[in-house]
Amino acid sequence: MSTLIISAFLIVAIWHVIIINKSFIKPLLVIMIIYFIGYNAIWNLNYVALDFIINRHLYDHSFLKIDLYLYSILYGHAISRIGMFPLVDSNFIFSIFETSYMLLFPEVFVVAILIFIRGGNIVQYMTVLFCCYLIGLVIFILIPSLGPFITYPETFQLPYRNTLTYSTMRMIESGYKAFKNGVQFNTIGYFVAMPSLHVAIAIVTQWFMAISKPHFLVFLPINCLIIVSTFFLGYHFLIDVPSGILLALVVIFSIHYLGKLTVKPPSRGCQQASLLRLFHKIRAA
Repeated sequence: MSTLIISAFLIVAIWHVIIINKSFIKPLLVIMIIYFIGYNAIWNLNYVALDFIINRHLYDHSFLKIDLYLYSILYGHAISRIGMFPLVDSNFIFSIFETSYMLLFPEVFVVAILIFIRGGNIVQYMTVLFCCYLIGLVIFILIPSLGPFITYPETFQLPYRNTLTYSTMRMIESGYKAFKNGVQFNTIGYFVAMPSLHVAIAIVTQWFMAISKPHFLVFLPINCLIIVSTFFLGYHFLIDVPSGILLALVVIFSIHYLGKLTVKPPSRGCQQASLLRLFHKIRAA
């Protein structure tokens, strides 16, 4: 169900752009190619970062102890890590958070389209977006943490193990185990727990959606659900959430004070040229 909603979400967004103006087709394709190259680079860099920390001490045990303490205060009694996720045993609530978590992937693309249509600076948006990922990888190397679903797979409840969330978790875990054991693999790699990049990117997309008040208001509750879903479903520890928020704000305001978010937005023609230049630079690299 979540996959269908996400696919429909993206198809409607693309169709909307094409209907408005067919001249958007070329920059739309460039945006798609840049995302494809950019995210593939990030996934590959995750394995490079993983090589640095594969035999080092992980902070997952410490983060889990903090979580168990905080959740025991919340629930009013001591809790076990066995089957602690999702935090609320409800299929309806689980499906809401599962769908919200997955919506971030098409959202980053939809925001790029929105910025382009509204005449915002799409190159700066992509710069902030990928800077968050790169800085997140650096923090991962310095403070390695994989998340509860990899380090403690028993934290996920049995009744929810036929879901998209569990399948995604196991796919990422299989990539980690294959890499650790020196086995050939072919899976998407993203292993950074702290800071949560899902949280950071939700903040970034919400920030850039300020260019359109209706879209800002529509996506605000969605991004709030995305942030909560990261620890509700068991992808992340609680500490990963504020660290993800802090990462996003530091990158956004750093670029702002460097003057890159305060310049006059370029014309649509300039944006197309900038996109093409960015694409050629990535391809050349």
